[in-house]
Amino acid sequence: MPVKVIVISGNDEDTVLLKAVRCGAKGYFIKGCTVEPAEIHKAISTVMSGRFFFNDITNMALLDNRTDRNQLYPSPLTIQFSAIELDIIRYISQEMTTTQIAEITAISPAV
Repeated sequence: MPVKVIVISGNDEDTVLLKAVRCGAKGYFIKGCTVEPAEIHKAISTVMSGRFFFNDITNMALLDNRTDRNQLYPSPLTIQFSAIELDIIRYISQEMTTTQIAEITAISPAV
């Protein structure tokens, strides 16, 4: 089953948002925005059903973009994850903290 990605980023630049979508992200939240738990649940449900999800702030960034809208739907990319990347994705899905993941993987968490 393909991995479905929702990006949570501190970057609100439309070029970064578009690049994330081109690379396969199906949803995008901008850090620092107030997001209700119900909206996160809706995002996950929407993306799991095969659709895109962008909250109001992200939609504003997209609408302000002057770039051709066809760039939002490029030909699909195939992304190959390493074994450790897949392990980390599994740990995140199990709601482990970065400290817990760092202990298991012997990788220092980002500071």
